[in-house]
Amino acid sequence: MRRLFFLIFFSVSFFDLKAQQININPSIVEFHLQNIGSSETQVITITNNSSKTQSFEVSLGDWNRKVDGAHDYFKPNTKPYSCASWLTFDKNFLEIPAGKT
Repeated sequence: MRRLFFLIFFSVSFFDLKAQQININPSIVEFHLQNIGSSETQVITITNNSSKTQSFEVSLGDWNRKVDGAHDYFKPNTKPYSCASWLTFDKNFLEIPAGKT
């Protein structure tokens, strides 16, 4: 069994994001695929707890964890163990009205 693990990062189109204005659940997605060629779908829910419509761009990227726990980020499919080519999104741009999911 091969275990695929990745983090989802969102590029937020505003700069004054304050704590608890958005909720992303789950923030870590794990896939446990049993067979070669099999697929799995998972849903990520984003809730806008702010008073304004918020816009998000969803993208993939590669990353390495440094010894100190920080990350270095790279363009997708540029690292030897990249899984970015295996993943797709239904939408890569989202607008979520205030108080909505």
